[in-house]
This record gives sequence, structure tokens and C-alpha cells, in this order.
Amino acid sequence: MTTALFIGRFQPPHKGHIAAVQNLTRQHDKVVIALGSCYTVGKSRYPFLALYREKMLLSSLAYERCDLSKIEILHVQDYKDFNDWLADILEICEQKKVTHVVTGNEEQILGELREKNMKLPFTFVNPEETSGIDFHATDMRDALLEGNYAKFSEIAAFGTKNLIANVNGFSVKEAMENIATSFLPGRQTVDTIVTLQQRVVPKSGIAFYKDYVLTGYRSQDKEQFPNMLGLMGAEIKKFESPIYAAARALHEKANLHVKIEDNTFEPAHATFDTGTGPIVVDMAFLNIYSDSREHVAGKAGGSSQCFTINVKAEPQKFTAIKDMGRGISDIAFRPAVDVLREGLAYQQSQMLEEALRRL
Repeated sequence: MTTALFIGRFQPPHKGHIAAVQNLTRQHDKVVIALGSCYTVGKSRYPFLALYREKMLLSSLAYERCDLSKIEILHVQDYKDFNDWLADILEICEQKKVTHVVTGNEEQILGELREKNMKLPFTFVNPEETSGIDFHATDMRDALLEGNYAKFSEIAAFGTKNLIANVNGFSVKEAMENIATSFLPGRQTVDTIVTLQQRVVPKSGIAFYKDYVLTGYRSQDKEQFPNMLGLMGAEIKKFESPIYAAARALHEKANLHVKIEDNTFEPAHATFDTGTGPIVVDMAFLNIYSDSREHVAGKAGGSSQCFTINVKAEPQKFTAIKDMGRGISDIAFRPAVDVLREGLAYQQSQMLEEALRRL
């Protein structure tokens, strides 16, 4: 059995990338994509979030009828010290039993390994040799800045073209000028806003929806924001995709099971088990929240990637909700107006206000 590790930023994916991955799936039993620079965005070489690049890759591969069961995407962060990045790559190689590494950075990696007198457990492959298409993501980013849609369309992979408008990807000027929102160093997290809209019919007969939001009280033992209302959130694990971290947090904190059914779309398609049966929902990315002020962001620094799920149902339908003893209790759907009046920890009030505006 052979496993290929394809290392790249895919900023964003182009036709050459997809051709290379297709060929790798034909030649190997499994292809692991190391999606690089996962916490770098808002700069000229990094206009697209990793979670969007992941969707673009998956959408493009699905369009080309690639066997997605052979694909696994891991999120890999950048480091100031190249050796730290290399340690993560070697950790992936060991975990996934990688036999072939696909990278355009072969010489630099080889040089570091030679200095460490490390024996290579894998074979290097040049990605350009596996695609046959001479495109570069820089050309595509330049085409967007120039307003040259014909050039962009010639280079862009299907999923990139399909999703770029949905993720405001044509407005890349801020990122290219290094003034867009970016990740802050520190603890990288996710938060999930689950809103519920209950249909209310008053005596007037004019129906309206009352908004609720899933919240709980943070433990009094918490060093930061104790006893305050909070959303369901979690730290993103090493190599974890943020959308799966968000789904995991709902399970770990509130006993709610969210299954990402199709991540080739934005919003992603998911099923949500309420306890009385599954419902189909969309799971949308809301925004990155970065604030360097300690009284807002806490002492650990970092940024939060926030997702939303909106359901039209009665609050009592959610019988599965349960306090799981993970630092937050008394978890329930509370009226959104009451929650905003009381206030949430970190930047979560800002997150909720933005989510409600989108409803």
C-alpha cells in the first residue's frame, strides 16, 4: 500500500493542482493533502482562508469524478523556524505511513534531513511532473488584481470558480494590500453559533420568528471570563480542519451530533441530530475574529473562526442537549435579545450580532 503526501498552499487551487492530485489517486492507494499556511491570511500571497481552499480542492476533485474516499486533507501551520514546520511534516509522514512526498520544496527539505543524518522513509515527487499543466497560483491572483477574468478562468480549478463568488473571493484587493483581517499568534479556536427560530403567531395573526441561541455558563473555575455566557467553542487540534473542530465542539460540550455531509459547498451541508431525529442544515462560515486586547481576547491570544447553524424549530425539539462537564454548563437555547443584553465572553457578542444580521 502506498500513500502520497502532497504539500502545498493551493492559494487558490488551479487546474494544475487538480490534475496532479487526480494522477496521484491513480498511482497511490491514498493521497494526504497537507494544506499549508492554515493560519495565514490577509496578506498578498495568502488571500484565501484555508477552510475555503479546502472546499475549493474538494469541489474541484468531485467535479472531476475523483475518488474522494482516497483523499484526506490536513491543515498545517507555518512557523518562524523551518525545523518546526519540518517536524510537523515528518509527524504526518509517520502517522499516515507516507511512502511518497510530493513537493516543489524538495531540495530545502532534503538539505535539512541530510544535516540531521536522517534516513528518508519516503520518495520525493515533483508536483509539476504529475500534472502536465504549467500554471501557478500567482498568475491567478495577478489576473484577479488586473481584472482579467479570461486569464483567471483559464487557470482556475472548477471548485475555485464555483466557490470564489460565495466567499467574496473576487474582492481580494484588501488581502493583496496586506490590510485584511488576519490571524493573531496564539491559541487558535472555533466558535459555533446555533440559532433557532421559533414561529410565533400572536393574536394579531401576523406570524413572526423569535430568535434563540445555544449558550451555556462558563465555569467559575475558568481563569478568563468565569460565570459568563458562552458559545460552544474549542481549540483547534493540530492538523484539524476548523469546520470539523466546530462540529466536535458541539458534541463535546452539548452532546449534539453534527455530521458534515458535503464540504464541497459554502455553506457546507450537514445533518444535525436533535435527539428527536436528524434534520438537514447548512453550516456556514461567519468570519475570523481577531483582537489583540487582552480584556477582549483573553491572555492566550490567537483568533477564532466562527461558524453558524440556523434551525427553524421549537426549542423543546432539542432533547439531546446535555451538559458534558467540559467547562460550560446550563446549556440551553436562550432568547437572543436576552443573551445580547447579558453579554457573552470574548468577542462572542460581536459574533452573535453579525450572525443575527445575516438571518
